[in-house]
Amino acid sequence: MIYFDQYEIVPAIIQNINGLVKGLCYMKKQSIEQTCQTSDHLQYVIKISLDCDSDSILIIVDSKNPFCHTG
Repeated sequence: MIYFDQYEIVPAIIQNINGLVKGLCYMKKQSIEQTCQTSDHLQYVIKISLDCDSDSILIIVDSKNPFCHTG
């Protein structure tokens, strides 16, 4: 179970399969449950892990696309 903060968000680190951190974002429950449909910069999720107290997420992706919406 993911523990969201008072604003109902949780920090998520996006990292590629080679260990490069692509970015940090703050996600709502809906963001975690659905695929981003507003961008052509798709990130293929390989694995989602929680930290020891379940209040942050590590998302491993396989993608050569930019993480940022501006490229």
